[in-house]
Amino acid sequence: MAGRHLHCVISLYLCSCALLLALATVSGDGSGLICAECPNGTFADHSKSDCSSCDPGWCTTESDCTDCSAGTYSHNGSSSCTECSRGTFSNESKSAGCTRCPRGYYADEEGMTECEPCPPGQFAAFDGSSVCTNCSRGSFTNHSATVNCTLCSKGHYTDGPGSTKCGECQEGTYTNTNGSIVCKPCPPGSFCNETKCSHCTGCQAGSAQPKPGSTDCAICAAGTFSVVNASNCTTCPSGRICNISECTECYTCPAGMERFTSYSCQNCPAGPYYISPQNIDLSYFSVGGEGAN
Repeated sequence: MAGRHLHCVISLYLCSCALLLALATVSGDGSGLICAECPNGTFADHSKSDCSSCDPGWCTTESDCTDCSAGTYSHNGSSSCTECSRGTFSNESKSAGCTRCPRGYYADEEGMTECEPCPPGQFAAFDGSSVCTNCSRGSFTNHSATVNCTLCSKGHYTDGPGSTKCGECQEGTYTNTNGSIVCKPCPPGSFCNETKCSHCTGCQAGSAQPKPGSTDCAICAAGTFSVVNASNCTTCPSGRICNISECTECYTCPAGMERFTSYSCQNCPAGPYYISPQNIDLSYFSVGGEGAN
């Protein structure tokens, strides 16, 4: 065809005026051929009479295609490469698209060539994460690239987010559920004398503990008694005594004797005396104070 001797500069291609009337500028030799600019996303291949587009993973220069670098991508006929969005990556050149970060990993910037593992204390539960999430209070993870956190076991706790381990409940405190954020003091009437308690032990009969958060129980003194789980020792009631410590109940004074203190009896004075507080018989009396009738 006449006029193909025209040499188009870079980014221009030889075309017919009949096809590009709006750009028509008839060449000086009247051939009807002109040089026209290639549209965006295409380049001038001088071996052809029209413009060429680049394959996916490539972008156009004025006269050729160039591959997209790692961390970027392109679709068919792109004039430039695009950075991978946050939460995605591309670790190879010539990519036609980016890959979402797997669970446990994240990409917090554009143009990432790889995803970073979530550090201990954080997790990513879904693909395509741009940030990792702190473990909530009461849970932890001590590994990287974690997809979820583990609840603290009984006797342990965490009181802050993003924990890498659980703390142990100290003596006098406990937790009886998983995922605790605080250890509770043992209630009055109970104790715990070791760490990591999941429950408190009730005071045995004959002992008591009035304070919360205790590590032991106190033995009831003579003249007092207690039942199990008691927060206080109780003074023996009138007519009854306990003459030793750690009493679980109080006793009546024997016949011919009466209560002197809460922990001792004394001989009845001359005259009537008690057989027992529940059975008073005035026909019994003591002349010498020794309990004879």
